[in-house]
Amino acid sequence: MPRNKITAEHHTCFREENPEIRVGSSGLVRVVEKYEAGLGYKKISRALNISLSTIKSIIRKWKEYGTTANLPRGGRPPKLKSRTRRK
Repeated sequence: MPRNKITAEHHTCFREENPEIRVGSSGLVRVVEKYEAGLGYKKISRALNISLSTIKSIIRKWKEYGTTANLPRGGRPPKLKSRTRRK
């Protein structure tokens, strides 16, 4: 019995479903506009060629914070101030 060859066509882990990794600011605005126009997550995803999980994240962020801009993150403050680092 011959063994089957493993090819990219057969395994989803090898496929590149969405070559666009990052969504620009204009893309974020288009997602929100389409959502406000009454389109669902799946339709927006197909129309803009952006993954469904990304669409959900963008809309969740827009609902919660009222913006699609990158928000500041928490974390430990730097040990060195910028002036000390320049020396």
